[in-house]
Amino acid sequence: MADQVYKIPVTNIPQRFEITLSGTDYIFENRYMSGLSMWVFSLIDATTLETLILNMPMVSGANLLRQFAYLLIPGSLITFTIDEPNTPPALATLGDGAFLYYIIEAE
Repeated sequence: MADQVYKIPVTNIPQRFEITLSGTDYIFENRYMSGLSMWVFSLIDATTLETLILNMPMVSGANLLRQFAYLLIPGSLITFTIDEPNTPPALATLGDGAFLYYIIEAE
């Protein structure tokens, strides 16, 4: 069985939308922090409205969920920038050249 890869529908404007990851409903928020020149995201439990992840930088090539293993969210959340895989998304490139993927590894 192959890994399951889902493209998260992010764009280069601040967003807030509901998303289901591995059967659990969340609210996903992203915004650009101009002082730091980077995109960040927050993940909120859609049922309890508890903020689980707050303003996590969207760095490229790393599992953004790794340090939050205690939340028991299966899979990986990875930002990938075309042409410059190790460069985080710029203000204008998120959703257009820089993408966010949720990956569930095959067992």
